[in-house]
Amino acid sequence: MATNSIHTARLNRLFVFFAAAQVVVACFQTNAAASQPQPVSSIVQSLDGEWLLATDPKDEGRVQQWFKASQPQAVPAKVPWIIQEAFPGYHGVVWYWRDFVTPANPHPRGRSLLRFWGVDFSAEG
Repeated sequence: MATNSIHTARLNRLFVFFAAAQVVVACFQTNAAASQPQPVSSIVQSLDGEWLLATDPKDEGRVQQWFKASQPQAVPAKVPWIIQEAFPGYHGVVWYWRDFVTPANPHPRGRSLLRFWGVDFSAEG
């Protein structure tokens, strides 16, 4: 795959509520004299905005493989925001889905990181 190609990613599985997420394309360059890769630059893309959310009160989404696709009962909701606006009174497992395009990494073998600025309880990606 070409270095400058755009990669489409699907954020498949997130639990509970998180305040904000960002994709960080961390560009690293290997230096033969250094034992660790040295950061060269970063491109940050905010993932704030509309996401699809679905409650999972029985915590069965993992077994039923909800991570493969958004669920029919998923509703659009603003992120970051309080989950109770979409699901008043609900406190439990919630799945989040959002499609996004990661910025092209200008360095061969560069990597992309998904950073969560705030997670209410736990998250898996």
